[in-house]
Amino acid sequence: MHEETQRKTDDIDRLQFPSYRTLPVLDPALINRRTENHIMRHIFNQLVTYDEETNKHLPGLVHHWRHECNYTKWIFYLRKDVYFHHGNEMTADDVCYSFQRHRYNGSVYHWITSLIKKVIPLNKYTVQFELETSTPYFLHLVASLGGSVVPNDQIKNFHFLPIGTGPYQVRENNNEKLKLEAFKNYYHTRPFVGLFQLSEWFMNWKIRML
Repeated sequence: MHEETQRKTDDIDRLQFPSYRTLPVLDPALINRRTENHIMRHIFNQLVTYDEETNKHLPGLVHHWRHECNYTKWIFYLRKDVYFHHGNEMTADDVCYSFQRHRYNGSVYHWITSLIKKVIPLNKYTVQFELETSTPYFLHLVASLGGSVVPNDQIKNFHFLPIGTGPYQVRENNNEKLKLEAFKNYYHTRPFVGLFQLSEWFMNWKIRML
């Protein structure tokens, strides 16, 4: 039994590396730093993504979108059966909450909401944005980390144990290490590395010196 368990554990591809600091905040509404942004890109998804090589926007959490009224109204059609790390299915209500929350908590992306007059769910899988002015570049804002979709239910300790729909879910985050694990129910291609761990090198150095 022990050998079988060990074999299954050894089958997991791991990536471990040191860091000069911990990452106690991994909520895109609360922080905008290079290291955190890189990690959060693997935890969260946006409605669309931007391909720099082709200079085009591609479907992300949506399969289609359209705009009306001279770019003041945008309608997004969500993929079905996309799940958050805690098991709930992503719906239009989650998308609405994800943008509305930037208005109220001192978000670093609060400026995005100044363009949004209203965001409403047309049905479970369709979201409509009404903008204050013509915004042909709105997809660039939606594709930013500020457009990360999060669940609309209250999650305890969300800032350092966030819940997204991305390829990795946070398993552990404390003063010593951050551990991410490949999300088995990820809607897109599974990542090659099964377990990612970032360890605070100064803490490890102090332990070795004792």
